Amino acid sequence: INTLDCAGNCHIRYAKGNKIIFHLVNKGEKNTLMAEKPYPAFQEAGLKVIFYLLQEFTNVNKPYREIQKATGVSLGAIKNVFDVLVERNFILMTGSKRTLKNINALLNLWTENYNQVLKPKLLLSRMTFRTNEQRIKWLAMDLPDGMYWGGESGANMVDSYLEPGAFDIYTQIPAAHLLKKGFVRFDETGEIRIYKKFWNWETENHLVPPILTYADLIGSGNSRCIEMAERLLNNVLKDYK
Repeated sequence: INTLDCAGNCHIRYAKGNKIIFHLVNKGEKNTLMAEKPYPAFQEAGLKVIFYLLQEFTNVNKPYREIQKATGVSLGAIKNVFDVLVERNFILMTGSKRTLKNINALLNLWTENYNQVLKPKLLLSRMTFRTNEQRIKWLAMDLPDGMYWGGESGANMVDSYLEPGAFDIYTQIPAAHLLKKGFVRFDETGEIRIYKKFWNWETENHLVPPILTYADLIGSGNSRCIEMAERLLNNVLKDYK
């Protein structure tokens, strides 16, 4: 029985009487013409690099070692991310100068993939307020150094239009430090979500960078949060439109 499959294996034999006219046996070989799989720029390492580039558009011209210090990503991975961004028309090369372009499309891609790929890996724990009164007066809870408001709570501190129903906190210190404030306790179903801080530069007023607040709001899928995200885009993130 002559056989042939999609992997390139075949056994073909043609005989006439007792005489073999044609006989071919072949074992599947790797297709050397197949295009090399592109580096996943929107996986964990790539998302950290793109996040840094989106902070200040001039960061795209920083040396790789400076980008490595800010992101914690290896030099090889940084080069691969840049190569993909050039290929996908997000970076324009002019001599030795790089320019970030198609910024709104890049922000949207980063936001979508951040919520799907990176953010779930950053979740450390959940908490809840000890009393409803403390929840209402959540702004009275001063975060310790090394913790930053994001999501709905971070958006409220920028624009009080949105009253937060959930609270995102990013931290570079153990989450238990927040217990010392006397406002919260651990709760697996709590409305306060504690995430690991993944960038290596400081921000002001215990707030995460604005594009991270934007991404948190979009990722919630909540219509009121998406409306707030649009307000941020129109008022705070005008350069990203």
